[in-house]
Amino acid sequence: MDGVHVCVKVKPEVQGMYWNRHNITSFNIMAICDLNMLFTYVWNGAPGSCHDTSVLTMAQENDSDFPLPPPDKYYLVDSGYPNKQGFLAPFRSSRNVVVRYHMSQFESGPPPRNKQELFNRYHASLRSVIERTFGVWKKKWRILCEFPRRDTETGNTSSMIEPSDVAEAEIGEGDFMANIREHIASTLWADKNNSR
Repeated sequence: MDGVHVCVKVKPEVQGMYWNRHNITSFNIMAICDLNMLFTYVWNGAPGSCHDTSVLTMAQENDSDFPLPPPDKYYLVDSGYPNKQGFLAPFRSSRNVVVRYHMSQFESGPPPRNKQELFNRYHASLRSVIERTFGVWKKKWRILCEFPRRDTETGNTSSMIEPSDVAEAEIGEGDFMANIREHIASTLWADKNNSR
Protein backbone atom coordinates (compact mmCIF):
# COMPACT_ATOMS: atom_id res chain seq x y z
CA MET A 1 0.00 0.00 0.00
CA ASP A 2 1.20 3.49 -0.79
CA GLY A 3 0.11 6.89 -1.95
CA VAL A 4 0.98 8.71 -5.14
CA HIS A 5 0.43 12.32 -6.12
CA VAL A 6 -1.28 13.09 -9.43
CA CYS A 7 -1.23 16.68 -10.69
CA VAL A 8 -4.57 18.45 -10.81
CA LYS A 9 -5.77 21.93 -11.75
CA VAL A 10 -8.15 23.44 -9.20
CA LYS A 11 -9.89 26.77 -8.69
CA PRO A 12 -7.70 29.42 -6.99
CA GLU A 13 -9.95 29.61 -3.92
CA VAL A 14 -9.30 25.93 -3.01
CA GLN A 15 -5.66 25.61 -4.10
CA GLY A 16 -4.41 25.64 -0.49
CA MET A 17 -5.95 22.23 0.14
CA TYR A 18 -4.35 20.76 -2.94
CA TRP A 19 -0.77 22.09 -2.56
CA ASN A 20 1.52 19.18 -1.76
CA ARG A 21 5.03 19.15 -0.32
CA HIS A 22 6.48 19.55 -3.84
CA ASN A 23 4.64 22.88 -4.28
CA ILE A 24 2.21 21.67 -6.92
CA THR A 25 -1.51 21.02 -6.72
CA SER A 26 -2.38 17.34 -6.70
CA PHE A 27 -4.60 14.52 -5.56
CA ASN A 28 -3.08 12.07 -3.08
CA ILE A 29 -4.24 8.68 -4.34
CA MET A 30 -3.82 5.61 -2.14
CA ALA A 31 -3.57 2.21 -3.78
CA ILE A 32 -3.02 -1.40 -2.83
CA CYS A 33 -1.46 -3.84 -5.27
CA ASP A 34 -0.48 -7.49 -5.20
CA LEU A 35 2.92 -8.98 -6.00
CA ASN A 36 1.86 -9.31 -9.66
CA MET A 37 1.66 -5.50 -9.90
CA LEU A 38 -2.15 -5.53 -10.17
CA PHE A 39 -4.13 -2.92 -8.28
CA THR A 40 -6.55 -4.51 -5.84
CA TYR A 41 -7.88 -1.26 -4.36
CA VAL A 42 -7.69 2.49 -5.12
CA TRP A 43 -8.92 5.43 -3.05
CA ASN A 44 -8.76 8.60 -5.11
CA GLY A 45 -9.56 12.21 -4.70
CA ALA A 46 -7.89 13.20 -1.42
CA PRO A 47 -6.36 16.71 -1.69
CA GLY A 48 -2.59 16.78 -2.14
CA SER A 49 -2.07 18.46 1.25
CA CYS A 50 -3.40 15.31 2.97
CA HIS A 51 -0.83 13.08 4.62
CA ASP A 52 -0.90 9.38 3.66
CA THR A 53 -2.37 8.52 7.06
CA SER A 54 -5.23 10.95 6.40
CA VAL A 55 -5.99 9.28 3.08
CA LEU A 56 -6.03 5.85 4.75
CA THR A 57 -8.37 7.17 7.45
CA MET A 58 -10.69 8.67 4.82
CA ALA A 59 -10.80 5.40 2.90
CA GLN A 60 -11.55 3.34 6.01
CA GLU A 61 -14.22 5.74 7.29
CA ASN A 62 -15.96 6.44 3.96
CA ASP A 63 -15.73 3.16 2.06
CA SER A 64 -17.57 0.20 3.57
CA ASP A 65 -15.77 -2.01 1.03
CA PHE A 66 -12.27 -1.04 2.21
CA PRO A 67 -10.36 -4.35 2.08
CA LEU A 68 -8.96 -4.96 5.56
CA PRO A 69 -6.48 -7.83 5.53
CA PRO A 70 -7.37 -11.06 7.36
CA PRO A 71 -6.15 -11.20 11.00
CA ASP A 72 -2.99 -13.15 10.10
CA LYS A 73 -2.07 -10.92 7.12
CA TYR A 74 -0.97 -7.30 6.71
CA TYR A 75 -0.20 -4.66 4.14
CA LEU A 76 3.38 -3.44 3.79
CA VAL A 77 3.36 0.33 4.25
CA ASP A 78 6.05 2.99 4.36
CA SER A 79 6.83 5.23 7.32
CA GLY A 80 4.05 7.62 6.27
CA TYR A 81 1.58 5.19 7.81
CA PRO A 82 1.23 3.99 11.39
CA ASN A 83 2.49 0.54 12.34
CA LYS A 84 -0.87 -0.82 13.48
CA GLN A 85 -2.79 -4.06 13.17
CA GLY A 86 -3.01 -5.01 9.52
CA PHE A 87 -0.35 -2.48 8.44
CA LEU A 88 3.36 -3.33 8.77
CA ALA A 89 5.64 -0.27 8.64
CA PRO A 90 9.46 -0.21 8.67
CA PHE A 91 11.59 0.65 11.66
CA ARG A 92 12.11 4.41 11.85
CA SER A 93 15.16 6.42 12.78
CA SER A 94 15.06 8.30 16.06
CA ARG A 95 17.01 11.29 17.35
CA ASN A 96 19.78 9.02 18.61
CA VAL A 97 19.70 6.13 16.13
CA VAL A 98 19.71 6.19 12.34
CA VAL A 99 17.99 3.19 10.78
CA ARG A 100 18.35 3.01 7.01
CA TYR A 101 15.31 2.04 4.93
CA HIS A 102 15.54 2.87 1.22
CA MET A 103 17.07 0.34 -1.17
CA SER A 104 19.47 2.98 -2.53
CA GLN A 105 20.97 3.33 0.96
CA PHE A 106 21.85 -0.37 0.98
CA GLU A 107 23.01 -0.52 -2.65
CA SER A 108 25.52 2.33 -2.21
CA GLY A 109 26.42 1.71 1.43
CA PRO A 110 27.47 -1.04 3.81
CA PRO A 111 25.24 -4.08 4.38
CA PRO A 112 22.60 -3.91 7.13
CA ARG A 113 24.28 -3.24 10.49
CA ASN A 114 21.55 -4.63 12.75
CA LYS A 115 18.25 -6.51 12.70
CA GLN A 116 16.21 -3.32 12.18
CA GLU A 117 18.12 -2.45 9.01
CA LEU A 118 17.99 -6.04 7.75
CA PHE A 119 14.22 -6.05 8.25
CA ASN A 120 13.96 -2.66 6.51
CA ARG A 121 15.98 -3.88 3.52
CA TYR A 122 13.63 -6.83 2.98
CA HIS A 123 10.60 -4.65 3.66
CA ALA A 124 11.73 -2.04 1.11
CA SER A 125 12.48 -4.73 -1.45
CA LEU A 126 8.95 -6.15 -1.16
CA ARG A 127 7.35 -2.68 -1.07
CA SER A 128 9.13 -1.72 -4.29
CA VAL A 129 6.33 -3.54 -6.14
CA ILE A 130 3.89 -0.69 -5.45
CA GLU A 131 6.47 1.89 -6.60
CA ARG A 132 7.02 0.00 -9.85
CA THR A 133 3.27 -0.38 -10.32
CA PHE A 134 2.78 3.39 -9.97
CA GLY A 135 5.64 3.94 -12.43
CA VAL A 136 4.05 1.67 -15.05
CA TRP A 137 0.67 3.32 -14.45
CA LYS A 138 2.07 6.83 -15.00
CA LYS A 139 3.97 5.79 -18.15
CA LYS A 140 0.85 4.19 -19.60
CA TRP A 141 -1.40 7.14 -18.73
CA ARG A 142 0.84 10.18 -19.28
CA ILE A 143 -2.02 12.57 -18.51
CA LEU A 144 -1.45 11.64 -14.84
CA CYS A 145 1.88 13.48 -14.97
CA GLU A 146 0.38 16.63 -16.49
CA PHE A 147 -2.40 19.00 -15.50
CA PRO A 148 -5.88 18.05 -16.69
CA ARG A 149 -7.70 20.61 -18.83
CA ARG A 150 -10.72 20.84 -16.56
CA ASP A 151 -11.36 21.77 -12.95
CA THR A 152 -12.20 19.22 -10.30
CA GLU A 153 -14.91 19.08 -7.69
CA THR A 154 -13.62 19.34 -4.14
CA GLY A 155 -14.35 16.82 -1.41
CA ASN A 156 -14.62 16.79 2.35
CA THR A 157 -11.29 16.82 4.16
CA SER A 158 -12.55 17.01 7.72
CA SER A 159 -10.77 13.82 8.74
CA MET A 160 -7.26 15.02 7.86
CA ILE A 161 -4.49 13.71 10.12
CA GLU A 162 -1.20 15.53 10.39
CA PRO A 163 2.14 13.66 9.99
CA SER A 164 2.90 14.15 13.68
CA ASP A 165 -0.19 12.09 14.48
CA VAL A 166 1.32 8.95 12.89
CA ALA A 167 3.32 8.13 16.02
CA GLU A 168 0.27 8.78 18.21
CA ALA A 169 -1.84 6.46 16.07
CA GLU A 170 0.84 3.79 16.45
CA ILE A 171 0.83 4.07 20.23
CA GLY A 172 -2.97 4.11 20.35
CA GLU A 173 -3.18 0.87 18.35
CA GLY A 174 -1.04 -1.04 20.87
CA ASP A 175 2.01 -3.15 20.29
CA PHE A 176 0.52 -5.91 18.13
CA MET A 177 2.33 -5.06 14.87
CA ALA A 178 5.44 -3.87 16.71
CA ASN A 179 5.74 -7.38 18.18
CA ILE A 180 5.28 -8.99 14.77
CA ARG A 181 7.89 -6.66 13.25
CA GLU A 182 10.31 -7.37 16.10
CA HIS A 183 9.81 -11.15 15.71
CA ILE A 184 10.42 -11.01 11.94
CA ALA A 185 13.52 -8.82 12.41
CA SER A 186 14.96 -11.12 15.09
CA THR A 187 14.34 -14.21 12.92
CA LEU A 188 15.97 -12.61 9.86
CA TRP A 189 18.97 -11.49 11.93
CA ALA A 190 19.40 -14.93 13.54
CA ASP A 191 19.16 -16.65 10.13
CA LYS A 192 21.75 -14.26 8.70
CA ASN A 193 24.17 -14.89 11.57
CA ASN A 194 23.62 -18.69 11.47
CA SER A 195 24.34 -18.88 7.75
CA ARG A 196 27.87 -17.49 8.10
